[in-house]
Amino acid sequence: MDAKPEIDPLSHRARKIAGARIAIARELERRLETEEFADVKVEDLAAAGGVSRATLFNYFSSKEQILDFVAYASMYCLQAEVRRRGLEGRAAIEFAFAHRGEQVAKSPRAVSRVAGAIGPNRRPMLVFTVAERALLAPGDPFDESPSVLGRFFQREIHTARARGEIDLPGTDFELAHYLGALIAGAVLIGHSTKGLDWAALHRAHCARALGPRPARRGKRT
Repeated sequence: MDAKPEIDPLSHRARKIAGARIAIARELERRLETEEFADVKVEDLAAAGGVSRATLFNYFSSKEQILDFVAYASMYCLQAEVRRRGLEGRAAIEFAFAHRGEQVAKSPRAVSRVAGAIGPNRRPMLVFTVAERALLAPGDPFDESPSVLGRFFQREIHTARARGEIDLPGTDFELAHYLGALIAGAVLIGHSTKGLDWAALHRAHCARALGPRPARRGKRT
């Protein structure tokens, strides 16, 4: 029997499905600024994606998986923006924290609710389709799993060390784990504090985590 032909990952059908999934996730993110996750109605999310409730569950296995999509899309778009700007090493890590701070400042309750609801879970890690990546970050050729923030930090820590931009004890994995916990968990503390400068706070967290730039060793005369 002949193999069933694969669907073009950038066909109209693939883009339509990707567009609906992204619209549904963005509606959830928007509603989380004013509603608890448990109070968000699936029917409202389906309407935002232009699909029925039944069709929504063809696109997502559960309401919780839509929450995962929100979190992973944020991680992917962050990494895509780092690549678009051509940032590497310490500069990439510093941008990630500043970008996260600006995101939290814009929607503190939504980000904190996503971070709090995600937590450690046993749901399968999401990997976006080609069409989803094309719509989330047009022009980005990145083909790794866009959901692994730890891999991003490990790569940039390794580059920063090779360039002499940081001088910290511990393995790349240990530092990546620390930075990941810091950037993901910071919003859970003080998210209801009025007037908090989230962007400045995240930059300060990053500066303390990475430490001062090592002094360049000049040639002795």
